[in-house]
Amino acid sequence: MEYTRRTDPVFYNAGDAGALIDDSTAQAISSFVKSKYGFDTGSYDQYNNYSQSSKLFNKLDWKINDRHTLSLKNNTVFSEASNLERDGANFRFSGIDFVQKNQASTTTLELKSRFSDQLNNTLLLGYSAIRDYRNPTSSNVMFPQVEIAYNGGTIFLGNDREASVFNMKQKTFEITDNLTYKVGNHTKTPGLTYTIDQFASRVQAQLGLRYNF
Repeated sequence: MEYTRRTDPVFYNAGDAGALIDDSTAQAISSFVKSKYGFDTGSYDQYNNYSQSSKLFNKLDWKINDRHTLSLKNNTVFSEASNLERDGANFRFSGIDFVQKNQASTTTLELKSRFSDQLNNTLLLGYSAIRDYRNPTSSNVMFPQVEIAYNGGTIFLGNDREASVFNMKQKTFEITDNLTYKVGNHTKTPGLTYTIDQFASRVQAQLGLRYNF
């Protein structure tokens, strides 16, 4: 198993040199939204993004007999990362941040058979599953994304409109069978591969609202 984690500071916070807004403006917007709509915009000062991942690899080999061997492998990865961005032209309150999560797992079962010195067969069964989705970090995921034109740039608050509805799933099933045989100085390998893909993605829905001011 392998585990990694890192954090990175976000720059151009309210009041920083080159930032779009100062502390007093950020405080005024945050207080107004809280008192008017009961929504917590999140912080506007120092903020850290993080990313982490866990990787697992498992393998099991079984020698059934002198002619047949079986191998089972699995590779699984879990990862997630926050995604708050600020620059000189765009300021985002931390409540609009979201955590992108990825889960990927691949499992294979391989059977190798030797029927004679001239005839061998490899049967491979595979299954993979991938999920990619985003979790808003705000206290109310029903609150829309709000964009405020300010000082030549844009202020963002609320919920990222795509993060509220993004959800992708993919599954793949695969069967491969290859027969190898030798004829004199020649080797021939006829075979077949059968694949089934299942894919589902949701990236737009009524929750993905955006208001501009």
